[in-house]
Formats: sequence, C-alpha cells, structure tokens
Amino acid sequence: MIKIIRYLKSFYRRGRYGWDYSDVFSMDQYLSTIIPQMLRHLATKRVCPAEFYDDDINKAYNKWHENLVEIANGFEKYNEYDLKEDVDYNSKEYEEIRKNRDKSLELLVKYFDNLWW
Repeated sequence: MIKIIRYLKSFYRRGRYGWDYSDVFSMDQYLSTIIPQMLRHLATKRVCPAEFYDDDINKAYNKWHENLVEIANGFEKYNEYDLKEDVDYNSKEYEEIRKNRDKSLELLVKYFDNLWW
C-alpha cells in the first residue's frame, strides 16, 4: 500500500512540476534517460538551426539529425554502463564512455539555443 501511495505522489509531482523528488536522488541518471528521448523526438522533426543550412536542405536536416543522435547516444551509453551491477569506473571502457558523454555534453551546450521546433 505504501508503494502505491509513493507511486501516486511521484506521478502527481511529475505531472504538475515535470520532476519528482526521487529524480534528484540520481539526477545524472534521470537526465541521461530523458534527454536522449527528447533529442530523438526532436530529430524526427524536419527543422534545423540556420548554421546548418546550405544549398541542399536535406543535407542540412541530415546533419542536424546526426548531431542530435550523436548527443543522445553519448548519454544513453553512459547511462547503460552506469546501471550495470559490476561497474568498473577505472576501466578503459568507462573512460571511453565518459569521453563520449563529455562530447555529448559539449554539443548539448553548443546547440542548446537550437533545441526547439
């Protein structure tokens, strides 16, 4: 019964405020889950920032789409690795995943003002 009440409170808070207190427990994990979903949805829209435009509009859309997918992939791989039970934060694999995540963060910051449709 307590789990049901907790679930309903979380459901209400997410609906009203867009996030729940429990999301803050591991905010990096929560954001690494939701950001890729939003970016992949944005990638389905036929829009792109002006800096991508050239003579071929389809090429511009594709380049923007590739950037959004690259950002999403970096977050998803980071989250997948972080959720594993036997995570080795000193491994070469984790170092590579973290570099990709950091690149995704840089691109997210670079294109932050363009995340709309």
